[in-house]
Amino acid sequence: MERSGHWTDDFFEDLFGRVIKSRSDETTLMQIDLLLKGSGAEPGATVLDVCCGYGRHSVELAKRGFQVTGVDLIEGYLAKAREHAETKGVDVEFIKMDVRDLEFDRKFDLVLNMWTSFGFYDEETNLDILKRLGNCVARGGHLVMELINRDWVVKNFLQRSWWPVDDNLIIFEEREFDITRSINRCVWNFLEDGKVKKMPLDLRVYSAHELILLLKSVGFGDVEAISEPDGARLTFDSRMMMIIAKMG
Repeated sequence: MERSGHWTDDFFEDLFGRVIKSRSDETTLMQIDLLLKGSGAEPGATVLDVCCGYGRHSVELAKRGFQVTGVDLIEGYLAKAREHAETKGVDVEFIKMDVRDLEFDRKFDLVLNMWTSFGFYDEETNLDILKRLGNCVARGGHLVMELINRDWVVKNFLQRSWWPVDDNLIIFEEREFDITRSINRCVWNFLEDGKVKKMPLDLRVYSAHELILLLKSVGFGDVEAISEPDGARLTFDSRMMMIIAKMG
């Protein structure tokens, strides 16, 4: 499907891939332990990893005996994911697909959407993506989403911050928060070797109660929100949250 230009067309290429690589194996293992505990999924179950990136969750789940499919829009990410799976000696099907075109009819016991890979579009499109995620989940199965907590963003809002990605790359982020629409309007400045590359993004952020209501509106039954990665009660001090929703 042909679509007009959007910030996601360019943001996730090249330099952002190095941000993905900076995610630690320890973090991935903690997240998988938590989502498996929350969903109750057992080895042998079918898993769909939506916006799978380099396949860090997909490959680990395959190592634990799950039947995994990963989808992502970026072919470069999928190539690295396939290499990662081959290196680890596991079989994962990786498919190039836009999340806005997601269509798997009740096929998976567990569907994942990790690392704030939701909220990129307008309200109508975001809701349609939730419906599509729901339509992928088998009856009695679970959707697990890991994303930034809107209430933490508001409480701890900074107009600017910076952090190192690796030995050469630094990100300086500038932000404006649209409180009427809960959109964090950002510019990521990638700084390397005296050069700057500016990449804008507009991220719709969600409070737990809002996302719970949206998930129930698209067919989910029980929905739980916990702090991530420790699984504790969600509070204003929880930067990341994990939403675990059971399909009725």
